Parts: sequence; structure tokens; C-alpha cells
Amino acid sequence: MSLRIETSVLRALPLLQWSVSSTPFPHAIEIATREWGLWLPRNPVKLVRRPQVPRGRTRRLKAGEEARLLAACDSGRTPLMKPLITLAIETAMRRGEMLDLQWQHVDLVRCVAHLPLTKNGDSRDNPTVASRRCNAQGAFG
Repeated sequence: MSLRIETSVLRALPLLQWSVSSTPFPHAIEIATREWGLWLPRNPVKLVRRPQVPRGRTRRLKAGEEARLLAACDSGRTPLMKPLITLAIETAMRRGEMLDLQWQHVDLVRCVAHLPLTKNGDSRDNPTVASRRCNAQGAFG
């Protein structure tokens, strides 16, 4: 099974297994049995084997890649690309986290960027350093 399909199955199973009543059958199957007359001896969703959770990626820049990437930014048409890539490299923030970042969530005194909503749904504080603070103020301020 491909990584994409496994992830889709993992996301869909809880939706199918959720029940609004005390019966073990999910709501969709309850409707099928009650209203459509479909007879099932047991919940077919329970027969689906849960695939293993895929491991996260651990891609890191190799020697020389950062320099080439930042040099390519200088020849590009987007003036904010280099500061954004620098911020991403130094903070490990995701693209959506950086683009959603607002100045009200940046504490330049404590050198912390508060991310109210991350990919996993939690909030977190991302520590920064002085070079990033100057970079952010110069590029975005």
C-alpha cells in the first residue's frame, strides 16, 4: 500500500467507526440497516486492518545546499524569498506557520514567535535568535 493511501485510510477509519448511539455500528451503517433494510451480521469497518502510521520525513540540507539555495534567491524575482527561506531554515517552521505568523505573535524582547495554530492543531512557542530578529525586522518590518 502506498504512503498516500495508508494515510487516507488512517484518516477515514475514525470517521467510519464513530457512533452516535450506544450500538457498535457507525452511524452510516446504522442508517443503511434501519432505513434501507441492509442486513449486516457485524460492522464491516471493524474488519479493516489499520495500516502502520507512516514515519515523518527527516530530510536535512546537505553540504552546500543552503548556500546554493540562498544564492538562487538573490537572482529571483521575489525579494522576500531569501528572508523567508532563512527563517524556515533557522526555525524549522512550516510554510503555513510562517505565512500565518502575525506581528502580534512575535515577541522581539524574548525572541519568541508564538504559533497559535500548528499543523497538529496545537499552539507552540518557537524560539528565535538575534540574527533572525534583525533579519525579520529588516525584511518584514
